Amino acid sequence: MATSQENPELREFLRVTRIVTLVWLLIAAVVALIEILSFVVSLLHLSFPGGAILGFVYAALWGFTDLMILGRFDDWSTLAQKGDYAELQRSLLLWVVLGVLFGLVPGLLLGIIYVRLGGPQGGGLYWSRPASPAQEPKGNPPHQPTGTSTGSQLQPPPPYSPP
Repeated sequence: MATSQENPELREFLRVTRIVTLVWLLIAAVVALIEILSFVVSLLHLSFPGGAILGFVYAALWGFTDLMILGRFDDWSTLAQKGDYAELQRSLLLWVVLGVLFGLVPGLLLGIIYVRLGGPQGGGLYWSRPASPAQEPKGNPPHQPTGTSTGSQLQPPPPYSPP
């Protein structure tokens, strides 16, 4: 059941991002396993396994970051359900950066959420909001000239121009 503050599109995007992050975590586990096998094969051939060591370290960081991101989804879903978009945006920033560095796809998806919440400038919510029952017109709406807005949707903020 959606509350008046909850945004179903944001909730769905968070759910999809959680699933993609879980899949990405499984891929990190497979890469780590392959790097361990490469390490063992290199040792058996009496060669230095430098690439395997670095690959394993990166895969371990990738997997750890994805695990940490998965652990945060309940908090983010709660913030989205409450409609606390400013706190959700603040909470996402660190994980967007870490996600891009150590697990590209989850970081990019979280980055999309961050930008759609208003980006670094804040203040703009680009997710479509459901119309409340008070805003829905009864019967035929009054005539409105072409090109004007009914006010039921948020308009994007004006473009940023540096001082």
